[in-house]
Amino acid sequence: MRFFTLPALLACALFSAVVVVPFVPATRPDAFALEVTLRSAMAGMAKVYFDTGAGFNEYQTSQMAFAGGSAATVCRLPLPPGKYAMLRFDPTERDEPIVVETARIAGPGGQTVRALALTELRPVNEIARVEQRGGDLQVVPVAGAKDPQLFVEFSPPLDTRSGLTDIVTGLLRRSAGVFLLLGALLLLFDRGPVLRIRAKMTVAWAQSAPRGAVAAVAALAVIGSAYPVVFLNKSFVSPNLGTTLLYDTYPTLPGPGDSQTIDVKGSDIGAIMWQHVPFSMVQHRALAQGELPLWNRYNALGVPLLAQGQSMFGDPLHFLVVAANGRAWAWDLKYLCAKWLFACGLGLIVLAVPCGRGFRPPLADPDPVAGTRAHFPALTGALLVTLAAPFIGFFVCRLNHPAFFSVCYAPWALYAWIRITQARDRRAVTGWLALLLVANFALMSSGTVKEAYMLLASMNFSGACVLLAAELSWRERLVKFIALAWAGVLFVLLTAPVWATFLNTLKQAYTGYNAPSAFQIQPTLLLGAFDEIFYRPIMAEQRTFNPSVNFLILLGLVYFLATLRSYFQQRAVGARAPRLRGAQARAGGGVNRGGGGGGPGRAPLAPPPKTRK
Repeated sequence: MRFFTLPALLACALFSAVVVVPFVPATRPDAFALEVTLRSAMAGMAKVYFDTGAGFNEYQTSQMAFAGGSAATVCRLPLPPGKYAMLRFDPTERDEPIVVETARIAGPGGQTVRALALTELRPVNEIARVEQRGGDLQVVPVAGAKDPQLFVEFSPPLDTRSGLTDIVTGLLRRSAGVFLLLGALLLLFDRGPVLRIRAKMTVAWAQSAPRGAVAAVAALAVIGSAYPVVFLNKSFVSPNLGTTLLYDTYPTLPGPGDSQTIDVKGSDIGAIMWQHVPFSMVQHRALAQGELPLWNRYNALGVPLLAQGQSMFGDPLHFLVVAANGRAWAWDLKYLCAKWLFACGLGLIVLAVPCGRGFRPPLADPDPVAGTRAHFPALTGALLVTLAAPFIGFFVCRLNHPAFFSVCYAPWALYAWIRITQARDRRAVTGWLALLLVANFALMSSGTVKEAYMLLASMNFSGACVLLAAELSWRERLVKFIALAWAGVLFVLLTAPVWATFLNTLKQAYTGYNAPSAFQIQPTLLLGAFDEIFYRPIMAEQRTFNPSVNFLILLGLVYFLATLRSYFQQRAVGARAPRLRGAQARAGGGVNRGGGGGGPGRAPLAPPPKTRK
């Protein structure tokens, strides 16, 4: 088999062009920025407002915190693509004097597009005087000022839209390196027998140990999707995400540190920082004193903790966070492990129940003669789903929200049902029932109520539909349903301290959501459910709108619909497809539809009809 061929090189060229798009400066929404060097005795927040036709408003702004003291801070305030005749610059939100040393408009790559003379900064609101001293501009707000403002006018208007030449040049420059690397690898595979042998050995190992291959690909995909956390010292629970904590201004925590904040595009980052991170410390203190973390004495003179149903106490991964007293590295490790579990769970579901012409269940407790070697098409589908799972749009919309864990644990409940359906002896059923109990318990304790409980119901209902649709005798189905019912009774009894106290507390609880409301996504926006990139153009500042999956899973669904006729005889596909709905369920269910499904029964599929010669 030859690797260094024209089709392979074309595929490498396409891959190289696609993979570097996010790293091309001209394609980024923050390619242009107003860069101002500030110095102030007190910390504050610098903002820039840009008018794109609707006037200045709070939705069209960029901001960055700066530290107080004698050192200057370079504030980089992104300007989205557009044409601006005027910008409004708020150097601070206090009445403390501030010194502006330099100002410029920076373009893609950091070059200066337009240098701004300090005299171009005109005071318009709550500024007592502006003075130039030694090349710097001293801005003195009026006493009690909260909104000092400076205006900058551009003639001709400032254009922050990247040209096609800039985009193509940046794309070619960055993709060339990736293409050369991939081409060299293809040449080595083509000319190097050792590498070729290693590649064949890797494929053979993946076929002989498909679950191990899914786990390995899941680890690589998680690292790729969270590389800033793994390699660049970033964190899922960083205060630089823009959440006010101890102080209501930035820097929001005491002590020195980077005051630059990140635009999270409207993702809900407050819940984990205001509630669950402190909860983990409360739990650590309670356990250290020999108490169970049932009560939160640090809020409103004491409120229920476990009875809120959101404390995460009981989640196996959360015990690491509690043991580390809520440290950021422990939270980051929990997020990474949960994402890995999500990718593995979806990949194993596809691997356990492949579908399509000529596929057979490779892992449904095969007989000793057949062995456990996976069919290559089934393994390929499972690995593609595993690779795509960490990159779904849900993880952009819910960057660090507790629902992150609810979604990540959900596939394991469905996977346990599938394996129970396929199990052929009592011992196997017992083992998979234990997995089902652990998965359901982790899902219930994942830190949310509405998301976790709806996923708990939908995943188990979908699993029950798989068992009902399986090619088993009614006696086998009945025996397994009895075992599952007994496991359900055990689950209800084991989780009584959570749900029983929650229901009791709910009677006396108060919430800011007492006025119910609902938002319906229009049918014309349905395409956005398969990739959040379709929502971005209709949102101000390209903010997140709703959880979604991704484009690869959309292609899988299109393929599923195009080959729907071949699935009619596989009843488990029909049993699962209509059930997995909702923003969070889509993250698991959409993958199943795209990656594959099939009858988990023991009877093999009918052989293809013979054709006449």
